[in-house]
Parts: sequence; structure tokens; C-alpha cells
Amino acid sequence: MVRRFVYNILFLTSLLMTSLAVSSCGGVGQIPSQLNVHGTDTVPVEIEFLTHFHIPLKDFEKAPDHKSPSLLNLSKHQQKLIAERMRAHAMHAHGVFNHHTEPFDFFNYSGSIKDTFRNEIRAMTYNDELEVFVISYDFFAEGSFSRDAFGKVAEKKIQFYMPNDPVHLYHKLMERTDLHDADGNKINPCTSKYDNSDKAFYYYWNFDWDRACPKRFLKSQIHLVDATFRTLAETRKTYPEYDRLYKAKTAKHPLRIDIIHGYDEIPSKPDDVGLLSYQWDADRLDELGWETMASSENPPQRRWKLATDRYHAQVRLSIMDSDSKEFDDYVKDALRKADIFIYSGHSRDGYYFDINRLYGSASALRRTKKYQIIYDNSCNSYTYFHDSFFRAKKTQVDPLGTSNLDVLTNVISAPFFVEPSGYSQNFLMLMSLLGLSIDGKPLRAW
Repeated sequence: MVRRFVYNILFLTSLLMTSLAVSSCGGVGQIPSQLNVHGTDTVPVEIEFLTHFHIPLKDFEKAPDHKSPSLLNLSKHQQKLIAERMRAHAMHAHGVFNHHTEPFDFFNYSGSIKDTFRNEIRAMTYNDELEVFVISYDFFAEGSFSRDAFGKVAEKKIQFYMPNDPVHLYHKLMERTDLHDADGNKINPCTSKYDNSDKAFYYYWNFDWDRACPKRFLKSQIHLVDATFRTLAETRKTYPEYDRLYKAKTAKHPLRIDIIHGYDEIPSKPDDVGLLSYQWDADRLDELGWETMASSENPPQRRWKLATDRYHAQVRLSIMDSDSKEFDDYVKDALRKADIFIYSGHSRDGYYFDINRLYGSASALRRTKKYQIIYDNSCNSYTYFHDSFFRAKKTQVDPLGTSNLDVLTNVISAPFFVEPSGYSQNFLMLMSLLGLSIDGKPLRAW
């Protein structure tokens, strides 16, 4: 049985026309894994650290006995609240791994963790002075991180900060600032100006702390973590099965390629960077001189067709509101019928391509027998889609769902704008998968 792997990209500019970042099967460590990635700039790792978080006494509907706290006598409500807060706390690791952390230069360790991380509670104590329960736990996860950070070292100790209270920290910081944006709205100076909401705080919470951020107070609300990173086994022998991808792709039954752009903010804005990215891709494809087909304005879609000595293909380039039913309907059709599917837009923590949400079943793609390649060009798509597409294609004869699918994902944030070369990530990926140079000529390797 052919085993299929998750492709994993850290800096797509390094791919150009000829190389793909690939992954491997296998897996060792605390989290059982069948898919370990290999990337041009990334290395798969397992991560382990001890940390803790606070739950104020007042947050419990009926609090545990704070005089002699025990994990053995918790009610279902207490267990549920602790589990929710523990996951909320662990999610703040995303902000650490994706952005710069003071005072340690963590930029070289940029990467993503899988959303299937595991936590094991060690103990619960009570702090009388702060009137909070302190829960300590072990964090275990797998992820993909910058290869430069590890070199040939198999294990590395890395320090970073985690918050004490994952729920109330955002609001405590808001109480200690009088900073406002251009529209007069009060903003949090200890997180991103792009998304200043409390919901996104876990992701941006240590993003280039503003000068107005009350750092002395903030540092009293966080604690230092000593983490162990271990590199995992990987393979460099995985590559797209081009013969299967282009087999029997005739003018009547062409290779179907769907590229869907999402808007950055507001669809009606003419300078929305998502719209500009779509228009840029359309201009680049027009320059290739491919035969154009019928287009549409609602939603905006352009189509081209081309023929080589190996295949006939049809490219569909669209832009849609990712929060619309129209987007969901198009995606459901494309995931089942497209040979190559590329999405460029926001990830929204995996919401847009949640298979169960789209189809009502986590195994909805099991009847799609064709070989497919999916590239989710959104922020940290590796975190959310390291195995969900494969689960959707599982069958009795293909229990891993890997035989007919390759998935490419981003380890870090993905910009809407084009690369310094003047070409978008989507265009470069498309041309690479088609075996063409940026001017549309067959590559010599073919």
C-alpha cells in the first residue's frame, strides 16, 4: 500500500519551481503519530514541559476545598472547568511559538504545534494570598519547527514564558492601559494591533510588546518554562505521484485545479489584500497566454485551460467570502472533485475546512477515490490540518486515508501579499505542481 504524507512548508519562497517540502510516516514520542513531516526549512519535533495555571476561587460555581485541595474529590463541574482552563492555557503556546518572546530571542524557533497536544495534571494547590487554585501539568505535543534552530542536535532545551491566568490576563492588562486606536476604541498594547480581541489573545499575546504595554505588571503575571524539544525521524523520499495525478487527463476529462482566495477583511473594500492577491494571480495567469474560458462576476471567478504532452488541465481561480454559505458549498464540491485544491486566506483556527462542519461527517471524503493534492495556504494550517483530511479519506482498504492524498500546509503565518520575486505563493505552488517554469514552459526535470 502506498503511504501518503503531509507536506510541510515553513518558508515557501525556498520552494521556487523545483522543490517540495515533504513528510514521513512513523513517529515516536509522547504523542502517538503516524505522520511526521519533513520540510525544506522545518523539522518535526516532540515537545515536553511542565507548567501551571491559576483559577481564581471566585470562578468556581462551587469551589473545591481550598484548605486541603485534592484532585481526587472534584465534582464534574469542577473537573470540566479545570479541563477547559487547562486547554485555554495550553493554547497560549501558539503565541509563544509563532512570535517573538522577550527576553529570549525565540524567533529562530518559530513553528507550530499540532492541535492534538496532550496534558497531564500533576497537582493542585491553593495560594491564600492570591486566592487562586494553582494547577500544574505536563504538556506533550508534536510540531514542526525551524530547522536552523536545531541543526544536527537531536535534543534541545528552550526557555519561554507562559501566562499564569489564561482567561483574565487580557482584561487585567486592559484595566492598566489608556491606549486607544484611531477610532477611539480602547486597545490592549500587549497584543497585536491587527486583531486586538480577547479571543485572539492566545495567538498574539506576546507579539512585539508595545512600548505602552505595562511590562512590569505583565511579567508578574507570567512564569518561565523550561521545555525539551526532540527531533523526530523524517523521510526525504516522498514526492507527489505525478503519473497518477495526470493519468487520463484529456480535453474531455481535464485535470481540475481550484484556487480559492478568501478576503482579508471586508469584501466590499477595493483595496482588500485578499482581493488584490486574487487580482495579482489572475494577471500572472493571463500573462502565460493560456486559453481563457467563461468567467463570472458573482462570485468573481476566472478560468483558463492548457494542454501539455502529459495532460490537459483547467484552472479555476475564485475569490469568496470565507464566512459565506457560497464558500462552503464551493469548497465541498472542490474537495471531492478537484485534483489540485489550493486555498489562500485566513485559517480561523481550522473552522473553514472542518470536515465535520462542512459535510456533517468526519469521513465524508472516503468515496473520493481519485488521487488529490491539497495546499492550505493559511496561517499555521499545519496545526489544524496535519491529519484531518486524511481521516476524511479513511476506508477499510486504506485505514490511514493516505493512499490517495498529499497535503501541503504552512508552519507559520502566511502573508496575503506576493513574494519578493513578484509571484504569489499560490502561483509558485501551482506552477511547481504542473511541472512548469514561471513563464509556463515545461521544466527540464520533466
